[in-house]
Amino acid sequence: MPDWFVIPGGNLGNNTALSKALYELFTLGIIDKIPRIAVIQAEGSAPLVHMWQNHTPFQPVKNPETIATAIKIGNPVSWEKSLRGIEWSHGVVESVTEQEIMDAKAFVDAAGIGAEPASCCSVAGARKLVASGVIDQDATVVGILTGNVLKDPDAVIGYHQDTLMEHYGIKGTYANKPTVIDATLDAVRAALQ
Repeated sequence: MPDWFVIPGGNLGNNTALSKALYELFTLGIIDKIPRIAVIQAEGSAPLVHMWQNHTPFQPVKNPETIATAIKIGNPVSWEKSLRGIEWSHGVVESVTEQEIMDAKAFVDAAGIGAEPASCCSVAGARKLVASGVIDQDATVVGILTGNVLKDPDAVIGYHQDTLMEHYGIKGTYANKPTVIDATLDAVRAALQ
């Protein structure tokens, strides 16, 4: 069993289901250790983070904004159940910036895994939590990817063409910019050398 599960948080149903399953496995004696759960929200759509970090009542985000469209939810329906699971697992809630999301996505993509931006919040969040010392560098961490790359193809194209700065403030830090070549075998050979 890992030390941590890190999961993106939009409507908060996924981490609610995960914490419920872990609770049931623990109560049945199937697992003897309770993994901690970290829920990661995009900075522009992070009502649970605001409540958690500021110790204030839950307030929906009226106009959520993020490139991570699958978690662009300002009023998550499962926030109360989600909160119970996070507290039960001694977990945390964190937000990540648009830049952190897309840089994490570039690393995930480079590993040969096609994930959409919302999924990559888990990777960005894990990196941030390790860097801040919340997650120990030697901890076993499972980052959950919840959706594939085909969910948000414009985000991938925009990142690699470095066109996301104006709307999202995202620079294509690890962009693989397309190379335009002639449609000939010689041009392909030359580009590959």
